Amino acid sequence: SASVTSNYASERVAAEASVYANHIADYIYLAPAIDDAGEPVFDVLVRGTFPRFVTRPVDALFYGADAGATVRVAAGFDIGSQLSMVRARNQTDSSFLVLIPADRLRADATYTHESTPLADRLIASVSATFVAKQHRFDPAADLAEPPDGYMLLDAEVGMETQVGTQDVKLSFHGANLLNAKYRDYTSLLRYFADQTGTQFMVRLRFSSTTSN
Repeated sequence: SASVTSNYASERVAAEASVYANHIADYIYLAPAIDDAGEPVFDVLVRGTFPRFVTRPVDALFYGADAGATVRVAAGFDIGSQLSMVRARNQTDSSFLVLIPADRLRADATYTHESTPLADRLIASVSATFVAKQHRFDPAADLAEPPDGYMLLDAEVGMETQVGTQDVKLSFHGANLLNAKYRDYTSLLRYFADQTGTQFMVRLRFSSTTSN
C-alpha cells in the first residue's frame, strides 16, 4: 500500500487531500453467484426466490482520492466540502469489482453560537450529499445496472451543555428532507426496493467528565 497526504491550515481555512493505492492478495470478494452459462444463480426458499451471493478470494487493487476543506466565513459560521473517489479492480482479469462506492461530494454549512442562556453551545447545520452513478462495474458479474445518481439534503439543530459532571448533547436531525427516491449501489437492498425516505430523529447523548 502507498498513500500521499497534503494538509493546509490557516486562521480561516483548513484543507486536506490524499491519494492512495492498496494491493490486497486474496481479498474476500462478495458478489452475485454466476453459473458457467453467465446466468445468475437463484435460491428458491419458503419465503421466496432470492439471488445467491458468494464470497471468494481475488487479488484486488484499490486506489482513489479523498479531499476536504472547511472555511470560516464569519464568527461561528463555517462551510465545508468533502470529496471521495475509489476504484477497485480484480487483478486476475482487470475487471472492475461490483458493489464499490460511486464518487460522492458532500457540502455543508454549520453555525455555532457559544454561551447562551439555554446552553453552553447551540449548533445548526445543513448538508447536501451528491452521489454519482457508478459507471465502473462489470456487467457480467452483477444482477442489474447501477442505479442513477442522487442528491440528499439533511439538517440538524442541537444544543450542548453540562449538568454536573455530565456533558449533555440534545439534537434534532432530519435526513433526506426532500424525500428523494433513490437506491444506493453498495446496498443489497437496491435490487428490490428504494432506500428509506424522509426521517426525523431525536438524539440525546450523555458523557461523563472526571478529574484526578
